[in-house]
Amino acid sequence: MTRTLTMLGILAAAAGCPGDTANTSEGPATDASTEPTASTTEEPGTNPTTGTESSTTGETPTTGEAPTTTTDTTGEAPGDGAGAARVVYADDDEVGVDMYFVDCTGPEPGPAVLINHNLPAGWHLPYPGRLSPSQRWMLLVAGHPRLGEEVWLVDMSGPMPGDPVRVELAGEPGFEVLGTWWSRDESRLALRRTSYDGVGAQIYLCDVGADGTCVPEVWNPPLAPGGGIGGWGFAWSPDDSRIAYSGDPDGDEVVQLFLAGTGPGDAGEAIALTSEVPADEAFVHEAWFSPDGATLYYEYGADLTSSAGTRAIDMTTDPPGSPVELPHGDYREDMTAGLEWTGADGLGDLSFFAIDGTSAGPLVPLHDVPGRVSSKDDKFSPDGRFAVYYAETDPDVRELFAVDLSGPTPSAPVKLASPTPGGQLHGTIFGPDPALLFYLSQAAADSGDDLWMVRLDQPPAPVRVNPPLPQDGTIPGFLGFDGDGSRLLYVGPGEATPSWQLWLVDLAAPGAPIEVNAPLQDGQQLGTGARAFSADGQRVFYSVQEPFEQELVHPGFQVDLAAPGVALRVTDPAHQPWDLRVLPPSDG
Repeated sequence: MTRTLTMLGILAAAAGCPGDTANTSEGPATDASTEPTASTTEEPGTNPTTGTESSTTGETPTTGEAPTTTTDTTGEAPGDGAGAARVVYADDDEVGVDMYFVDCTGPEPGPAVLINHNLPAGWHLPYPGRLSPSQRWMLLVAGHPRLGEEVWLVDMSGPMPGDPVRVELAGEPGFEVLGTWWSRDESRLALRRTSYDGVGAQIYLCDVGADGTCVPEVWNPPLAPGGGIGGWGFAWSPDDSRIAYSGDPDGDEVVQLFLAGTGPGDAGEAIALTSEVPADEAFVHEAWFSPDGATLYYEYGADLTSSAGTRAIDMTTDPPGSPVELPHGDYREDMTAGLEWTGADGLGDLSFFAIDGTSAGPLVPLHDVPGRVSSKDDKFSPDGRFAVYYAETDPDVRELFAVDLSGPTPSAPVKLASPTPGGQLHGTIFGPDPALLFYLSQAAADSGDDLWMVRLDQPPAPVRVNPPLPQDGTIPGFLGFDGDGSRLLYVGPGEATPSWQLWLVDLAAPGAPIEVNAPLQDGQQLGTGARAFSADGQRVFYSVQEPFEQELVHPGFQVDLAAPGVALRVTDPAHQPWDLRVLPPSDG
């Protein structure tokens, strides 16, 4: 378990905050939400929010010819073009993907413009480009069958994308780019690159010019034969003056955590923060600094699939302090507290503990009423004020609880919701409002899930968000919020429409949702995929899944909320689109 990150939840693809990217992809449904920014490009299976390695693919690319339809619109054109936005998406080609840009600042989407238009012959993108946290830059990793991989940067700050600029990585052909991490202010870029045989991975740093020029310099100490720098455990300090990373530069099969400065003359210098450790503690899953930079935390285990604990290092001394063990659990984003669950077979006890740098306070049990706490879905609210969790109060009966942590001691647990007889509750997700919690409720063993919400800062009064479900209907939990969290997009059936549609709900008056999408054509369906508001909240963007030959494509649409149900196609009908993302209009 690791620190709790903002807006994590079950079966959710949160999107649409002003200035955020709806980094949703049209892959199979999972139990993980999709965060709206991607700060890294890395090996699959890791977390972009913390500077650790993140998925680069989003979903498996599809193949086949483009759909035969040529229509751009569904229904009549909407009105005045409110809801300005910019859209980017990936299009499958024979050897990889192309990235396209669409200007959606007017009443109708503009033409799709190829972003990676100036790549040399023989180079292709194996997976979609990734946006920096501020969305100023798009980072493209291009591959060549003989020459390896290169990185290109695209300035996305203007009304149209800039020309891709090649990052000038020196070295022999055959290298792979296995990691990229932006500094906090995005003035610098860190890259990890290795040879084709996986040996000799190194960390590079470069200053990023206003036009995207970047000449990386090897930053780690010289490698011994067989040595290399790992792709896990990389982190920038809050002021960008230091980096942490894990690796085995000596080639002796002892992985350590290192600290390096990022100033002039710091290249090639680093100090080890950890010494030789047992094999079951040698893998660093992730590392992160406290907001003030005074403490470095890291999660460790035997390998990628195991997590043994979390340690803290005092960074205010010279040299830094020795690693100190912390209670293992979920942590507040600001690293001032944590939640530790202990138990067996999915039931146990949940405790709260304060954190001050490398010190953890005593464990304080939170659930001091009858029942055992479930090992699933315990978390902090995004602002850290509340802890929410499920507890089994009777056999096979899980109830939802919250504890207020804002006082000098935790409050008594407050029961937020109980299942109906024979039913069950599951899942927890927060939107932009940190005091508004969403969860799913199955009324009976053979019924579907309803979406419910309950406020944590008021006496509990759960409210069902969706109207009554049709026979065999269920809400899958694919959600999207507007910027202030007052409106919600969700996918699910209507009271009289069993197929999934996209619905808009005013959370101040739920229960009467508005159907947003245009009528679905034969073979189309909604589910995973883009669901995003424009920055001003006047327009919604979404994608659908439709079959083509033996594959799936995911065309995207825009809807002016002044005319719900009237959609304009955003993606080119000749493309095989996926990974649609929505950006706010340019300031330029």
